[in-house]
Amino acid sequence: ALLCMLGIPLLLLSFPLLRIWVGAHYASHAVVYLEVLVAANIVRQLAYPYALMVVGLGQQRFATVSPVMEAIINLTSSILLARRYGAIGVAAGTLIGAFAGVIAHLLISMPRTHLAVAVARLRLLREGVARPLLSFVPLLACLPFWRRVSMLPVPIPVLVLWAVATASILWWIGLAPNDRRQMTRVVRRAVS
Repeated sequence: ALLCMLGIPLLLLSFPLLRIWVGAHYASHAVVYLEVLVAANIVRQLAYPYALMVVGLGQQRFATVSPVMEAIINLTSSILLARRYGAIGVAAGTLIGAFAGVIAHLLISMPRTHLAVAVARLRLLREGVARPLLSFVPLLACLPFWRRVSMLPVPIPVLVLWAVATASILWWIGLAPNDRRQMTRVVRRAVS
């Protein structure tokens, strides 16, 4: 859910952020690279909590195949795609490598580290990945209204609807009930 809360606004507002940072001309050419690389980092970070636990428990020797596989696939696909598509091919190779790394964690690393870190892989995919990823649906609904190189990529009413829908999905679907209770307690304490 945290990845979605941080990643979705970066995807939606990538051009305005780049324009402020590097100017309109450069931003108009670089926005697609940022979007692909942000998506790649969202995918890559899906396995980060697991990898952190594995390292923290000293079991990284059983999980090194995943980052090595990600690196090899990232490098290979980036080189092959760069030859055909240029810089966007490199970004796409990074995205492909990120998917490969997560898949390798699920299929290779997690079974090898199950004694130290027991992960119910189907439950992880269903509750930890699929539920929060539903918050991307409002972003997809914005695509017909999308103005790629604009400070506001969608009209303000659509932007407001997107924000409300995304926040609602993240709160009611993306977070488990106990996470919502804990967040409510934290907010109440902060307000008090």
